[in-house]
Amino acid sequence: VAWRKILEQHIRDGVELPPIGKQPFYDFNHQNPEGALRGTVVMPGDRLIHHCEWVTEGVNSTVKFGESTTEEMCFNFIQYYPRTNYMLCMEHSMLVC
Repeated sequence: VAWRKILEQHIRDGVELPPIGKQPFYDFNHQNPEGALRGTVVMPGDRLIHHCEWVTEGVNSTVKFGESTTEEMCFNFIQYYPRTNYMLCMEHSMLVC
């Protein structure tokens, strides 16, 4: 199983904005940090939804999601400026605050 692509969707007041980041041709062996699109501003109340697409052709068993090397992972790390107090908000694979 391998990732095919990832996307960080950005929604404000029910309106989808340009994605914060995307890698349409993800390759595990070539992981590079990607910057957000220039001018991206995330406001309180915005929703960030992380999407992952896997290639599962030829897999004949259940693919489990998790942190183990035997499971599939799809994490996204976001850095921001200026520094503020924050909390980690996560529900399964969705960021929920």
